[in-house]
Amino acid sequence: MNQFTVTRYRHSRFWAVRDSAGDLVCVCVYKRGATEVARRLANLACVNQLQETSSAYKPPLWTPKTLATD
Repeated sequence: MNQFTVTRYRHSRFWAVRDSAGDLVCVCVYKRGATEVARRLANLACVNQLQETSSAYKPPLWTPKTLATD
């Protein structure tokens, strides 16, 4: 489930990070930096998927009580 790929950017010394659709995400000078960007974006995508699946309504843990005034 690799969502991002790191390849050479055209015929240069730079590295391209692309998403699963093949769209260019960023261009990096170093391969190590490109792999780090891809890793962080993949982790961010996983966290977002987890949040979307667990976003069912949960009642609040604490509700304030109203004070009766005389």
